[in-house]
This record gives sequence, structure tokens and C-alpha cells, in this order.
Amino acid sequence: MKQKSLAVAAALVLGMLTTQDVRAAITHKRVIPAGQAGVVVIQANPAASASAGGLHFKFAAPEPGSYTLVFCIGPASNPCGDASSYVVKVPATEERLAIVRDDALFQKVLFVATSDLRTVETQFEVTVE
Repeated sequence: MKQKSLAVAAALVLGMLTTQDVRAAITHKRVIPAGQAGVVVIQANPAASASAGGLHFKFAAPEPGSYTLVFCIGPASNPCGDASSYVVKVPATEERLAIVRDDALFQKVLFVATSDLRTVETQFEVTVE
């Protein structure tokens, strides 16, 4: 029994030594209410500091249909249309990955909108790593 415990401990230590960059992921699963153009997913937080390697995002539109989700990182006053906005379009049932390296990232909001005003709520997912 001790040999098995030692083997497990050795495997865990080896795994820790070979893993150089461990990141935590947070997934937001939410909806855009029916008849609403979009929602803010993450508020601006100027007190936070930027990640040295940037942040990794996975944007997903999990429901089937004929719509596109528009994920925007930009100023709260105009997150999708400012010259500095970062915009990713995701068709229904698809995902898009993005790495955002922006020193002012936390001074902006993450906003998601539908390509057209829908009469049903629209699910979306955002994973931040």
C-alpha cells in the first residue's frame, strides 16, 4: 500500500514540476432576455491589473438558430463601436477563441449582443482564463 501511495505522490510532484503555467478558468453561462439588444457580462474594474500574458476568452453561442452573437470589449459608453473595441462575432452553435492583450482591458466592459433583436431569450457562454 505504501508503494502505491509513493507512486501517486511521485506522479503528482512530477505533474507539478512539468506544469509551468496553471490558470484558473471562470465560465459565465447567461442569457440575453427576449427583446433586449444585449447585456454587460463583466463590468469595468480599473483597480484590477492586466495579466502579463493577456486573458484567454472562449465565446460560445450554444443554441441552434439563425443568429449571431457579437462579443465586444470596449468602453462602457460604446463597447462595440469605439475605435479601440475588440469585437468577435460568433454564429449560432459555434465557438471562437481569443487572446486579449490590452493594458487598459479592465477599464473596459465585456458586452454581448445579438445580431438582431430576438423574440426569445438567447443563451451564451464566456470562459475567461
